[in-house]
Amino acid sequence: MLLYIHIPFCTGKCLYCDFYSIVRDDTKINAYLDALAIEAKLIRESGFDGQKISIETIYLGGGTPSSLDVCQLKKVMDIINDNFKLDMLKEFTCEANPDTISEEKLILLKDAGVNRISIGAQTFDDNLLRFLGRRHLACHIFRASELVRKFMDNINIDLIFGLPEQSIDNFLFDLKQAACKISANHISCYELMFSEGTKLSQMLQESIISSACEDTLVNMHRYAHSFLSDMGYEHYEISNYAKPSGKCLHNLRYWENAEYVGLGASAAGYINRIQQYKTLECGSPDTSCPRAYDDSCINSTRYKNISDVDRYIYKLTKENTLPIESSETLSAKARAGETAMLALRTSAGIDREKFIIRTGYDPFLLFANQIEKFRNTNLLDIDERTIKLTPEGFLLSNEILREFLL
Repeated sequence: MLLYIHIPFCTGKCLYCDFYSIVRDDTKINAYLDALAIEAKLIRESGFDGQKISIETIYLGGGTPSSLDVCQLKKVMDIINDNFKLDMLKEFTCEANPDTISEEKLILLKDAGVNRISIGAQTFDDNLLRFLGRRHLACHIFRASELVRKFMDNINIDLIFGLPEQSIDNFLFDLKQAACKISANHISCYELMFSEGTKLSQMLQESIISSACEDTLVNMHRYAHSFLSDMGYEHYEISNYAKPSGKCLHNLRYWENAEYVGLGASAAGYINRIQQYKTLECGSPDTSCPRAYDDSCINSTRYKNISDVDRYIYKLTKENTLPIESSETLSAKARAGETAMLALRTSAGIDREKFIIRTGYDPFLLFANQIEKFRNTNLLDIDERTIKLTPEGFLLSNEILREFLL
């Protein structure tokens, strides 16, 4: 089981941000943490017979978790320890912005078991940082990474490319700072999205700024792959590069469609309980028919919490009810489609044997039409055991992955 906790508080709102976040306020933070404690307890009591939930990886995201002060961060750690069993914990990540990291916070985080820090750098260009509404400069990124190195070795650097007025040379400079100067174990490269409702999207609509052209974006993708591969990083997922042993375990398990508990406003969770198999006729040309799940014996439920701090707090502290805004129970085929889509995001792709064990379906039969469609396009690499995207397929991943959702 994985655990994700959403801390929605930030020191300010960036132009591009589409995640649920609000400007920090101590009174509201303390009430939020009280509600978070109640939510963890309710989930433990309602879904896990009151027992502590055994957790493999933890991810504190936001927002900016590091914007909390030491006492507030300690309360988050207490909530985790009170409700979750950590003897099997392999990875504990905390997101942090360069302007909110301190030695005192890092000491607390390390003592609580945090062994990975994800630093929201975005770019090393001070002019672009100011434009985006970031509260740090490039010098703060270097200072923060040096401070983190005193306490833990596992550092991720988040970068955004395709920024207005950002050239390919600018992006290569960013990659060099993250890979060579900081020597990050893990680098995430995200293409800028003009999400509806953000200030950046409004500026684009009003022609105040323009988006990067398609050729530039494709070349940035390719340069990132080429440069970081030469620097010893593995392009192991569409947007993620890692040195040996630097892969994010939390995300790897997520891409395997593992169960996860989501706590906090706007957080999502996915709970899957398989009770039994049922063999169905499938017309397989193989000697053994691949298993398929009986929908009546599967409970693959995804839920999403309310994206409003005030309503989240009220639901938990006043009504003592889970703050779930929406949920859906997936059919066996829908779950298999999601499992395939998530697997294809990784360089490993879909492993036939693992997929059958995990979902009950043979992917070569279930996705026969999709395989035929992309077989001769140089977008999928297919052999008798695996289905995976080629480097060119990574560039068109959104279009391809949609085809595998059932």
